[in-house]
Amino acid sequence: MTAVQFGVLGPLAVTTDAGEPVVVPGTKVRALLADLLVNRNQVVSADRLIDDLWGEDCPANPAGALQVRVSQLRKALNDAEPGARELVESRPPGYLLRVDAVDVARFDELARCTDVERLADALALWRGEAYADVADAEFVRAEANRLAEQRLAVHERLAEARLARGEHDLVAADLAELVT
Repeated sequence: MTAVQFGVLGPLAVTTDAGEPVVVPGTKVRALLADLLVNRNQVVSADRLIDDLWGEDCPANPAGALQVRVSQLRKALNDAEPGARELVESRPPGYLLRVDAVDVARFDELARCTDVERLADALALWRGEAYADVADAEFVRAEANRLAEQRLAVHERLAEARLARGEHDLVAADLAELVT
């Protein structure tokens, strides 16, 4: 099965290995995907997903509505990459998104480095605020805040590394952009 790439360092983005964008239809399906990405490789209970997606405004048949959204997500992934529907697994008591190809994993890896190039590469992965198109949802808030703090820490470490190399002009430019 060919992998699908997921991006959360900005608006939610899904692409094929070839770089083709994958259309994930509907606000609720995108929110479901975001919830599964926040909890990637972990089972998220159906009750929690229902609460995260609808809150107090639950549909008449919440379990059925969730199953419809899961089916729509699986179809979107499979239409883009045959076999990708298998990334979304039904596991008691809910669902799991089995995935490694998330931009945040690469960011975490690069952010642990100390050299200027890798730190700059880590920051280059960002396309905006983490989970930007679902950032007001409670279920992403803690993860988005953690990533924002980690991003600032990488900016600080990059500035320190550049200052140590005598690259004062680059540090001033980076910090001016960050402040703006």
